[in-house]
Amino acid sequence: MWQLVVPAARAAVRDAVATFTWRDATSASREKLVRMIEERFRELVTSDLLAAGFSESEARSTFTIQP
Repeated sequence: MWQLVVPAARAAVRDAVATFTWRDATSASREKLVRMIEERFRELVTSDLLAAGFSESEARSTFTIQP
């Protein structure tokens, strides 16, 4: 499972952070950055699970990101 989660988490953070300046990522736009990371992580994990043979319903319901 870690082989799926860790690369997806790294990619999600990298993709989201790349769209912000350092100042925005650490101040006013922080909440937006958090939402972007969560959304991208969910997309990547779902895509990987679909590629592994999960149905779309299974892939979307496998991971729940807790606040």
